[in-house]
Amino acid sequence: CNRLIKQGAIPYTEPDDLLDLLFPERIVKRHSKKLLNKLLLKAETEVERAIFREIFDGAQDGNEISKKLGLSASEFAQVVTMLEIKGLVVSLGMNKWMVRG
Repeated sequence: CNRLIKQGAIPYTEPDDLLDLLFPERIVKRHSKKLLNKLLLKAETEVERAIFREIFDGAQDGNEISKKLGLSASEFAQVVTMLEIKGLVVSLGMNKWMVRG
């Protein structure tokens, strides 16, 4: 189990964990503006902040986010990877993203 978690698996310890994965807007509703501002402090560049805001607001698809922000696929991938390393977002697979709950 620990090896799977180390590789990026997300542990589910209660039903809300699964519901948050299926309905990411639940996470967004739980977060207040104050928490958003606190999380945005971890985003170091304006592009990181823009991508994080899109995901925080409920956007999931990386292709849609990069198109909306006018980013190339490689630039989006680089920035979203940094957000993931910082613990702000988590990959759902298939270029889908959500705020780490």
